[in-house]
Amino acid sequence: MTYYEAVHKALRCLEKHQVPDADIDALLLLQSVCGITRARYYACAGDTIPERDCARYMELVDLRSQRIPLQHLTGEQEFMGLSFHVCEDVLSPRQDTEILVEEALKRIRPGDRILDLCTGSGCILISLLKLGKDLEGTGSDLSEKALRIARENVWFAIGVKAAVLVLAALGVATLWMAVFADVGVTVIAVLNAMRALR
Repeated sequence: MTYYEAVHKALRCLEKHQVPDADIDALLLLQSVCGITRARYYACAGDTIPERDCARYMELVDLRSQRIPLQHLTGEQEFMGLSFHVCEDVLSPRQDTEILVEEALKRIRPGDRILDLCTGSGCILISLLKLGKDLEGTGSDLSEKALRIARENVWFAIGVKAAVLVLAALGVATLWMAVFADVGVTVIAVLNAMRALR
């Protein structure tokens, strides 16, 4: 099966199940599975898709036809021009939430501290820290799984200049981040507020 044939088979399946934006989803799933860009797809549309990639692609198309969110299938969502890891353990960042970040960026000043409760993927806090200047932030979540994703996103969105320290106790963790824009260093510490109360 060629890349072109695979995408059209996926498109028919998604349209049959009335998945919105079926054409976009079909191509995005292919890009995710095969690790190719849209331009590369058009350049190699007549080439044979590797069997393993084709099987995985059709598996994801089937899941998408069952209305599993596209972002959970690809494991990635763009937010504020940054890419974030997502999964079923966190809400996928929505485009309308970007308004919240844009408004916050208008109001915060260098040196401000930010508290993000129920941080989930960390997309709001990480975006503010990445796009703001000289900010400190704390992201808190009861879910250890969500904090794991947030920690991954710090590395993914902010980069390798981040340092991570994990301290956990009593099952409640807080993600603490400080960005020093002038030196380009990000420090992240996962703390437990309850530990101080022992």
